[in-house]
Formats: sequence, C-alpha cells, structure tokens
Amino acid sequence: MDEEKQRAIYSRWGERLNRRTDDPGYRDEWYFQQCGGCLNWLALGGQIGADWGVCSSKSSPYDGVARFEHDGCDHFVEDPNGFGITRG
Repeated sequence: MDEEKQRAIYSRWGERLNRRTDDPGYRDEWYFQQCGGCLNWLALGGQIGADWGVCSSKSSPYDGVARFEHDGCDHFVEDPNGFGITRG
C-alpha cells in the first residue's frame, strides 16, 4: 500500500476513535485497557497491522470493526500474552 493511501486511511479511521489519549477526560486506567492489549484484538496484515486491528468481542459495539491499537472500550479483556499480539 502506498504511503498516501495509508495516511488517508489513518486519518479517516482515526476520526472514529472511542477514546482519545489527548482528551482531558481520559482516565488513567484506560492506558492499560487499550485494544492492542485485548484478548479480542486481531491485528490486520501488512504495514497497517502495526497500528490497526479488528475487534472480535461479540459483546463489544466494535465487534468486526477496525480499531486503532491505542483505542479501547468497556469490553476490554486483558491478553495474558501482552500488547499487540498477532493471532493467526
């Protein structure tokens, strides 16, 4: 994927974040409850998969939706294997 297309995707998808770390209302515990550290995180392939994945939690409103690794929701389940794990 060329760099221009990737920037456009990041920009477009980034507008849909649920939790923004630069938001004054961002809670401290959310730093440890981000999508990339969730058991239901499925990283996308290729270069974009370094930052983006799909939620696979049937209880989350984001099930089946591409999410930024540092976003999050109330259905977080900690992945005991760590942050940003690629499952295949």
